[in-house]
Amino acid sequence: MESTTSKISCYPIEVIEHSVIHGMPFDSLVWVPFQADEISHVIAELEKSIARYKEEYAGLISQAQAIKADLAAVEAKVRVIADRIKPCHSRRRQANDEAQPDNF
Repeated sequence: MESTTSKISCYPIEVIEHSVIHGMPFDSLVWVPFQADEISHVIAELEKSIARYKEEYAGLISQAQAIKADLAAVEAKVRVIADRIKPCHSRRRQANDEAQPDNF
């Protein structure tokens, strides 16, 4: 009698995914053994996919860091401009207050 673990490793991934999605137990599946070269091919394709995703992730991390740096630069410029505007705004308010007589 074979163990369940050895049977599961012989199922094609599509059958396993189908059973998981549809809630079917592995014991009710038709046992379809893979040849070693087919398994090696699937593993090689998965490894290529993982490598591609790692490269894409690294690129996205790099882009996120660049965006954060740009955001920090913009925030610094906004602070400088805001600091320059405050005195002008205060002087304008003071000039408006002096131009308008008090209405008592």
